[in-house]
Amino acid sequence: LKSYFAAIEDAQAALTWIAENGKEYGLVNDQAVLWGTSAGAITALNLAYGSDELDLEPALTIKGVVNYWGSLASAFQIKPNDPPVLITHGEKDRVVDFARSLELIKKAQAAGVKTEFFPVPGVKHGTPVSREYQGTSILMETLNFVERATNVPDAIWAACYSGKVSL
Repeated sequence: LKSYFAAIEDAQAALTWIAENGKEYGLVNDQAVLWGTSAGAITALNLAYGSDELDLEPALTIKGVVNYWGSLASAFQIKPNDPPVLITHGEKDRVVDFARSLELIKKAQAAGVKTEFFPVPGVKHGTPVSREYQGTSILMETLNFVERATNVPDAIWAACYSGKVSL
């Protein structure tokens, strides 16, 4: 349990560093999309939606959360003004139960928070982002989500082409 909260505190410290130093790397300092897989997604979700319960004040405005097969702590509640969430989860996941994503969707929708859900049939924990979902890759769906959440066209690609950030 101690490491669980330490991960959230580390993510908070990273956001603070980005807020203080991001301009040097061509980043938009007032916006962030938290993006994680498995334990990283759990950290992202809990920082974005549990900051009130944890008494944290994120240093940046969290504009969205990308959740690849993670879960939100059941004690945390999603509130009406919380950021949108994109969820990708393998339906056969035995590490993080697929039902946890369904619970997250219900919480988000009950609060009026936008959700995008990409359930992946027949896949266990760790869906490859190159996998196609309804004609496009999960990675491209994610990048499109980031652009919509931040309202910055080509946000990811602009940072990459600047030479200061790489995927």
